[in-house]
This record gives sequence, structure tokens and C-alpha cells, in this order.
Amino acid sequence: MWYDNPVMTIKNVSDFAYIADFTTGVIHGLKYKKVVVNAERVDYLEAGQGEPIVFIHGFGGVNVQWRYWLSHFKRNYRVIAVTIPDLTPSLQFNKGHYSFRNYAQWLDQFLGTLAIDRCHLVSHCTGSCIAAFYASLDTKKVASLTMLSTPEIRQSNGSDIINTFDRTELVNNVDAMLLRSVLAKSFARPPRMPQLILNRIAARLSANREKVNFLLSELSRSSAILLKRLPLIEAPTLIVGGDRDAYLSNLDAFEFYREQIPNSQLVILPECGHFPLYEQQERCIDHVEKLIARNLKSETLPTSVA
Repeated sequence: MWYDNPVMTIKNVSDFAYIADFTTGVIHGLKYKKVVVNAERVDYLEAGQGEPIVFIHGFGGVNVQWRYWLSHFKRNYRVIAVTIPDLTPSLQFNKGHYSFRNYAQWLDQFLGTLAIDRCHLVSHCTGSCIAAFYASLDTKKVASLTMLSTPEIRQSNGSDIINTFDRTELVNNVDAMLLRSVLAKSFARPPRMPQLILNRIAARLSANREKVNFLLSELSRSSAILLKRLPLIEAPTLIVGGDRDAYLSNLDAFEFYREQIPNSQLVILPECGHFPLYEQQERCIDHVEKLIARNLKSETLPTSVA
């Protein structure tokens, strides 16, 4: 990447986007750090002191997407946002075995290198599946769990349910027009995306079609195991979804998670799609802040909030 070089080199339009995000993060007082996990360099942002909050992105995400959240919570907490290998925009996947268990074990190793033995987790989409699996492995390590835009992980079995990770049409038939259509279905108010960026994203997905399909199929199979582990989560859990999220998840999926996870609360945000961390960030942050601030051991959460 460009930040590895003494002289900044910009290779494509996506590097401009990363530079903009990274620069904004620096301005907000976030520290850019690196650590080695499993002989691989891992990038993360950190700021603040106190109880740790760890932010986990979803497929195609990156640590800087949480910069506004980090800037808000750093006033009272130690905040960390990590970029997970093989889930980033570079799409440079290795040939490893992908499963939520493996990603959860990787997260445990990452937190171990930072000497964090207990934290609050805030996660989005695929990252929510990783966080949920992690929370089910060792209940003592997760103080609270927030899951934004949880993907559909149930299997069809002849019904109209479509597992999010089975939506391979986005990879197999990708072009700029399809990406624009997905944006329209994923946001209540779709952002204006330049054609040049859409073309670049489509080209990357197309070039890595085989690897991406393999990852998605692995995560689809891993969904069956995660389904069985949801009831094992003991941490107070906040599930947040948008009322306009109709492609990568849906209202029925959000309710399913609430039913399966004990001591969980469901919040549906109005005029919001698949990305509440952007579209309704103030409302979303308020709910997360209240969850973390509660006396989690003694308070039982309500089942739903409109």
C-alpha cells in the first residue's frame, strides 16, 4: 500500500479514498499502529484510555470506516478498530479455510497481542458474525456485544430465505450497473458514487471472482455452525438494523437474532439501510453508548425498541 513507502505513490482511485479516510483519522487524533498476528502484519487504529471497545468491520470494510465512532468514544474509552486480513477492499485472499470460528480465533490472537482480556465489541455485517462467534467461545471475554446490520445466515430449505453469503450474483455478474443497483438497495438514501470508482470495484471483484466465491461459500457453510452457537452468547447484546435494509439483510433476520441470543435487544432505525454506522450514526452511537454504560451484569434488556 501507499503508506509503506517513504514517497507516497497513488496507483488507483481507491488509494485516493483510503488517503482521505486515513488523513481524516489522523486529524481526529487517532493513532495508526501495526502488529504481527500469525506472521502477518495487521493494521489498526487506536485512541483513548479506559475500558476497551473493539470495532470490527464487515466484508470489504477497513478500520478507518469507524473513525467518527472512534473519535466519539475515545473521550471515555480505549478504542481500537482493526482491519481484518482477507475481508478488506484489496480482496487479496489467501488459500486458507474461511470460517467464523477461524476468524474468531484470529480475533482472540489479535486481542492477546494487545493484552486485552475483556472488551466491548461493536461490529458490522460479516464482522457481526465473527463477533458473535467470538462471544460464544468465551463468555468472560466480551463485556457487551453490538451487532449492526446482521446478515441473513439461515438456509433456504425450500423457503424464500436467501443466506447473504449465497448471493453470488454480485460476484458472478458484477459490473458498474449492478453495483449501483446494490447501493440503491443498501441505503435509504444512496450516496452518489462516481462511475470511475464503481468501474474499479467491479474490476477487482471480477479479477478475484474465484477467490471471492470460495470465501462466500465457506462462510455460507459456516453459518450453520454459528446458528447453533447464538444461544450460547451471554454478553448483553444490542442488535441494530435499518428499516430499509432489504438486500444483504432484512427485518425478519434481525428479529431472528433477537430470538436466538439471550439478553438481547433489537433496535430498528427508521430511514436507514444496511449501513447505520453512516446513515444514522448519531442515533446508533447513542444506543451503543447506553448499552456500554449500563450495569450490564444486573440489568435485563428490553426485547425490542422502535
